[in-house]
Amino acid sequence: MRVLGLGFGLLLVAAAMCAPATLPSLAICVAIKDQAADVREWIIYHHALGVQKFYIWDTGSVPPLLVALYDRCLRRWGNAHTFMAFIDTDEFMVLRDGTPDLPTLVMQLKDYVGHGGLVINWEVFGSGGLQLRPKGNAMMSYWRCSPRNHPVNTRHEPVPGPKSRTPVQERWALYHYAIKSVDDFQQKMMRGSGMGNVKTLAYLQYVDNFTDARCPDALDMGLQLNNLMGLQGAL
Repeated sequence: MRVLGLGFGLLLVAAAMCAPATLPSLAICVAIKDQAADVREWIIYHHALGVQKFYIWDTGSVPPLLVALYDRCLRRWGNAHTFMAFIDTDEFMVLRDGTPDLPTLVMQLKDYVGHGGLVINWEVFGSGGLQLRPKGNAMMSYWRCSPRNHPVNTRHEPVPGPKSRTPVQERWALYHYAIKSVDDFQQKMMRGSGMGNVKTLAYLQYVDNFTDARCPDALDMGLQLNNLMGLQGAL
């Protein structure tokens, strides 16, 4: 099976590639725990971008089974899709270069098909000083983000380990709402991490310290998502 990767989330190429005249089949596999308040906006957003199928694992397992669940998801349903992404419900794939949707974008990624993974770099968002969970969706509520002054690598070089040293975010990025409000983050600490990581309030402070740039494009997309969620709710 060929694997096209995402880095800080994984986008995997399934073994069966679709015909050239057909748009690629896109799926996302996600494991959640006590996240009913977040999953609806996340699904509506990615469905509007062209994701056709969502595989959602609701787990409260101890010890965490995230990697095992993703492996099972890939083995069981990977051949049904051209691409499969492994991201969390606090991560949103965002197109930045004017490409209308994800199926159109992935048709342009032929150069990466033979590689084990295609990295989509994070754009990390902080709490913005919010103490309580806002009424609006994440994208319209948080705009303080990590600075975009990193060096850029567009030479198809391998990624050494799980992180890119030179993030590329011109075409698309993975908007990661890592902490949200203080109230959200405290609930996240109580749920625990799917990878078994233990995060404290020191992590919230760490993220807030380096998310000192502004990402107004996220606000615009959040308003569009809010309107789309309203239409979905009226059906």
